[in-house]
Amino acid sequence: MPENFFQWSGLIVGAVSAYFGALNAVKERLATLDARMDAVHEDAAEAKVAAQRAHDRIDRMNAK
Repeated sequence: MPENFFQWSGLIVGAVSAYFGALNAVKERLATLDARMDAVHEDAAEAKVAAQRAHDRIDRMNAK
């Protein structure tokens, strides 16, 4: 075996481990952002419905 085989193998194992660790962190971050965007869209839809109800009440009051 080469004299620094274990050094190189340790370096390669460390690099692969770091790569997959970073990849996992990016996937978790994207999942978090996706969940936040879903929540924002749900809040916006609820706000739109509430605003439409308020406008409908105002229109009914004005029609009387």
